[in-house]
Amino acid sequence: MGNRPKLNKNIPVKKFREYYYLKEELVNFCRKEGLKTSGKKEELTEQINYYLTTGKEKNTRIRAKLKKTKNIENIKTK
Repeated sequence: MGNRPKLNKNIPVKKFREYYYLKEELVNFCRKEGLKTSGKKEELTEQINYYLTTGKEKNTRIRAKLKKTKNIENIKTK
């Protein structure tokens, strides 16, 4: 495989996929390119893969945590 290329926006996608990058390197790349920096390493890898392919940030679904509220109408009183 040879020497691992430095991660930058000009790296070919195929080369990027051939090598192992630390999560810290992925986060630093995302920060430099203005991409989302949170998530698992696999998510960051896919996001960078998409970015290198399209030049755009991958749209991610936002999972909102819904607050559990009690519906007063459904509370039965004895």
